[in-house]
Amino acid sequence: MDIVPISRPTRVYRRCLSLYPAEFRREAEAELCRAFDASWRDARGAAHRGRVLVAVLIDLVRTIPAEWLDRLAQPRPRGDATRMETLLQDLRYALRSLKGAPVVMLVAAVTIAIGVGATTTMFSVANALLLRPPAGVVDPDRIVTIHSVSKDGSGFHSFSYPEYQDFAAAHGGLSNVAAFAPLAASLRTGDEPRLEMALQVTGDYFAVLGTRPLLGRFFNAEESRIGGPPVVVLSEALWRRRFDADPAILGKSITLNGQALTVIGVAERGFQGQFAGLDVAVWVPVELNNVLAGREVLAGRNSKWLEMLGRLAPGATRSQVAAQLSATTAEAARQAGLDADGSVAVLRYLPIPANALLPVGGFLGLLTLLAGFILLIAGANVGGVLLARASTRGRETAVRLALGAGRGRLVRQMVTESVALFSLGGLGGAALAFGATRLLAGIQPPVPVPLTFDFHPDTLVLALGLGITLVAGVVFGLAPALETTRSDPALTLREGASTFRLARGRLRGGLVAGQLAGTACLLVTAGLFVRALGKAGGIDPGFNPANVEILSLEPSVRGYDDARMIQLAQALEERASAIPGVVSVASADILPLGNSIKETQLSLPGRPAEQGVGIFNTDFAGVTPGYFSTLGIRLERGRAFTSADRTGAPAVVIINQTLARRLWPGENPIGKQLNLGSGTSATPLEVVGLAADANYRHLGEAPIPMAYFPLAQQTGNSVNLLVRMQPGRTAPTREIREALRSVDPELPVAQAGAYTTYIGMALLPNRIAMMMATAFGLTGLVLAALGLYGLISYRVQSRKREIGVRLALGASPWDIRRLVVGEGMRVTAIGLGAGLLLAGGLSRLLSSLLFGVSPLDPLTYAGIVVTLFGIGWIAAAGPVRRALETQPVEVLRHE
Repeated sequence: MDIVPISRPTRVYRRCLSLYPAEFRREAEAELCRAFDASWRDARGAAHRGRVLVAVLIDLVRTIPAEWLDRLAQPRPRGDATRMETLLQDLRYALRSLKGAPVVMLVAAVTIAIGVGATTTMFSVANALLLRPPAGVVDPDRIVTIHSVSKDGSGFHSFSYPEYQDFAAAHGGLSNVAAFAPLAASLRTGDEPRLEMALQVTGDYFAVLGTRPLLGRFFNAEESRIGGPPVVVLSEALWRRRFDADPAILGKSITLNGQALTVIGVAERGFQGQFAGLDVAVWVPVELNNVLAGREVLAGRNSKWLEMLGRLAPGATRSQVAAQLSATTAEAARQAGLDADGSVAVLRYLPIPANALLPVGGFLGLLTLLAGFILLIAGANVGGVLLARASTRGRETAVRLALGAGRGRLVRQMVTESVALFSLGGLGGAALAFGATRLLAGIQPPVPVPLTFDFHPDTLVLALGLGITLVAGVVFGLAPALETTRSDPALTLREGASTFRLARGRLRGGLVAGQLAGTACLLVTAGLFVRALGKAGGIDPGFNPANVEILSLEPSVRGYDDARMIQLAQALEERASAIPGVVSVASADILPLGNSIKETQLSLPGRPAEQGVGIFNTDFAGVTPGYFSTLGIRLERGRAFTSADRTGAPAVVIINQTLARRLWPGENPIGKQLNLGSGTSATPLEVVGLAADANYRHLGEAPIPMAYFPLAQQTGNSVNLLVRMQPGRTAPTREIREALRSVDPELPVAQAGAYTTYIGMALLPNRIAMMMATAFGLTGLVLAALGLYGLISYRVQSRKREIGVRLALGASPWDIRRLVVGEGMRVTAIGLGAGLLLAGGLSRLLSSLLFGVSPLDPLTYAGIVVTLFGIGWIAAAGPVRRALETQPVEVLRHE
């Protein structure tokens, strides 16, 4: 018979079972181990295994018979206790001990709850965005995302619809493959049309994710072909919000982007697509793109606009699928007479876009690290409390050691008390995490795309929080326990508590210094962000957003072609110009420091078609003639666009200084010729203007190349109306909306308001990091101040006899004050020094988020030094007063 090897997790689980009575193990151990091993082997991924572990352990506790628990409560002869009985005895003793000091227990538990709550909250956010699949996504470990990789090694590129068809026909190790793309959707169900988030998807999209419909069905083969019937699937949230959960919604027609679509299904509750937070309201077939978006992009192999995902077939691996799909791409390109200039990458599915993993993961890692500092500070604070309690129980410990109690037994008992205290605080921390995550989920950033997050702590997060709590309880309880039991019982009993080793306070001083180090690191981080945000207000972005109102539109939802889009921009500018107080108006397809970019390729005639020699990549935007004056972008040379720069006229372009330096270093670019694109299909352009550099993607960025085209010659998918007002005039938001309704009452507004508010999104990560670091830093400051106060008070009490003798020998109040304050300043200096070194290393990782501020900014570091030394001085004030009130006669009489 074959012997099945026992996995390491199963061996650990079996060790956990040894805590229970032998009778229980004989009857149930084999069956429980088999069940655990089977569940562990079937689980895929760390998150799934974490949930399995928690569920199995909870089930184990629930299945212990009540009579065995009663038997454990009965007293047993000395030496005959099991490990479980010993643990229960230690736990009962710990609870009685904590009950005897309710104030200490409450303060310590609240302190722990703050640390555990902060850490668990950040774990919950990271888990929701990076690990936990959204509702409706089944078996995510078998789902992969597919990306095009270009010849230069850059990845995360999109695919064309013909490429999707190639992959769907070849499969390449995938049981299902699907493509999707976002779609701005206008849906009218009341008096005003509203913009909804939609996804264009291929027929297997829902099968890849594994979701099931709540009502009706998903798209079939007939509906997933070009020219198929116009159908739509609604999200459950939209069905309730806009259609009052009408059970007869199936078969009804709704108007989306001006087109009548038949509702064939409603997605299951909670399902909003494969990305966490993105509130997708409707799904339509990709094959309806020509109708709903008004763009002919389905047939072109060079039209790269689709993202793809798939589900692995049994036995297939990501590397095998990548190789097969790369071969499919190369073969299809060869048959089409095109150069196969790249490959295909197949990555593990994540609840966020794969290209966002690094920035989002790094940002969440930073916030989690800051929260971890709070937990360390809180743990050190409670460790100091436990150390102080241990010092008052020195005689009790000495008596128990003298009577034959083993040191290990006493250490285990004291650690159990620490773990019990941390567990109580951990429960409070879990409650704080549930409340904090609910508040975070309710925050709606000012973005045009609706977002909805579910940050609630799940079993994995709670298990992780429990593990951290238990480890912290052991770590911060072990040091006081070892220090307490290290003293000589005979010496302690003979000379009293005044000679007790803990009176030296070195360990407690180390714990307080650790708190101050963590606090200094948090405060430096917060200070750097505060300074950076202050500097951000003084950074010149190259344009002036003050007194500018914007109105962002998505004309594609109404099927606007290029001609109608130009007419829309002209009509809006004409009506907005008539509003009292308006200085100038303009339109653009994208805006500087917005949430989108557009890139294109320029080439120079007569130069080799090589990157950086004859071919150059650049950002670009389509703008109307008043754009530069409305945003205050300087024209260094040449002219702005005019109404004559329209369709049919010679194509012109305005470039910025950075692009001019790359194309023609040291030359005047005005009148120069270049091409939009490369090869025979390139469009000749004449440079008519040179614009000053500005910030386009991020505030404070290094200069990047930028090209401006007349909107009438280079129409995009969006129209953003810019209205500059006279200083001090009221924002004309209502008048601008009325102007839109007079032009097209069916066109929904994507975003409207002050431009300064719009570009404020560029600083959102910095503001979040600043607020979190400040909140954590102030919390740590309070805890560190309490710890320092307790340390100095303890030192004053333990040196009361020394202080009395000094006073009796003629020491002045200044000498006593210097003695006491010097104790606190030394600990503060040690902690501050360690914290500044730690902050110096951490702040270098933040350089990309600091605008014009050095990671070693001297003003920030100096401010934190002064703050912490000031806190140290304040913390010493009370103990100094008590030291000066010492009566030498009374002290010496008691001695």
